[in-house]
Amino acid sequence: MKLFQFLAAGVALAFTAASCTKEKTGKPADPGPVQVASVEYVEPSYTEKTIFNYDATGKLTLAERDNINDEYSYNINGLGMFSKISLKNNPNDFKTSEYIFNEKGALTKKITKYPNGTLYFIEHYYYNPEGVIIKTASETADNPNLSYTEYDLQNGMAMESRQFVNGNLVNRMIYTYDLGKTLKNYNQQWRVYPQENWMGKVNKHPIANTKIYNASGQLTHDRKYSYEFNSQGDCTKISYTDVVRGETISILITYK
Repeated sequence: MKLFQFLAAGVALAFTAASCTKEKTGKPADPGPVQVASVEYVEPSYTEKTIFNYDATGKLTLAERDNINDEYSYNINGLGMFSKISLKNNPNDFKTSEYIFNEKGALTKKITKYPNGTLYFIEHYYYNPEGVIIKTASETADNPNLSYTEYDLQNGMAMESRQFVNGNLVNRMIYTYDLGKTLKNYNQQWRVYPQENWMGKVNKHPIANTKIYNASGQLTHDRKYSYEFNSQGDCTKISYTDVVRGETISILITYK
């Protein structure tokens, strides 16, 4: 599950369709359709690979990783989506999620339940009038105010975020961007994972660096990002080196 944590921490805010291209003309690249075939998260002592399957219309239907299947279905009006996460060796051990979108197609709520229908987790997503995400919040049945994260924007890009748990500041993240690159398909409401999907308008430029400080102001992470591309300009590798922890993490992306 580390892959989801990584995306939520940084790339999910600035990385759409797992595709970015070097800016040569000063104009965004042609936002042609891109389907991700697999994403592999690699660190020195851990790897996790996810394989994606789609239906004839291009909608994601299944994400497979290790011992876990994540199945997706959609309602008729297109403003809702459902998923079922189960263990391959124990299909009865599963959770279901409902994704709720606003009229602009941005995710506003994700409700996850146990097999018996009781609540497991709710995630909320809030946007400014321009459609840029400014806050996320999480709750459980026992704790309706479990956590929330606020984003400070500048020119439509998140420059700082602050995470609170039970009302207490846990960490603060500072973002900087590579203004010499433009995200391919940045204007499309589509991302690799439905868990990170459709979160309003996305940043035009990829993240270059993130710094994370704990509640005491101590620097705990200093991540410098780099990107590799194929001949079509699609991103095939994202890496970051955390100079505080002395480790390098990579995400490898393949396409249909």
